[in-house]
Amino acid sequence: MGIQYISALTALGAVILSPLVAYLSVRQQIKSSVLATNRQQWIENLRNAVSEYCGLMNSLNQARSLDHQTYDDIYPKLQKSFELESKILLLLNPSEEKHKRISDLTTKGRVSVFGSNDVYHPEIWNEIWYELIRVSSSIFKEEWIKIKDLK
Repeated sequence: MGIQYISALTALGAVILSPLVAYLSVRQQIKSSVLATNRQQWIENLRNAVSEYCGLMNSLNQARSLDHQTYDDIYPKLQKSFELESKILLLLNPSEEKHKRISDLTTKGRVSVFGSNDVYHPEIWNEIWYELIRVSSSIFKEEWIKIKDLK
């Protein structure tokens, strides 16, 4: 009689646990897939914003150093630089050091290009640009590793 109960309980346990384990496994796979997709989208958004910001600031820095543009020409681009800088800042995690570094670099970049004549130093933008690309690339690499670990 005892063996029959044990056999019945084992079968019942298998019937209940098997779908539960399958459900939990599928749930974890879906969660990992969604998280990986979201992280990948975040990387793409940040990469696009940083590259657009760098391109805009490079062209403005060159135009300003050649003194080819008036304030009316530059003002819309200044507004666009604020928009891109804001987008970058909103995509960053302010509690992470590399993210803080990007935030500082975008602010310094804007000041270096749009600062008054006594603050304007076109060569500084080149240093900022290089550092911004270096730090951003480092973040992207770390995130791609995290994505691969999720999949």
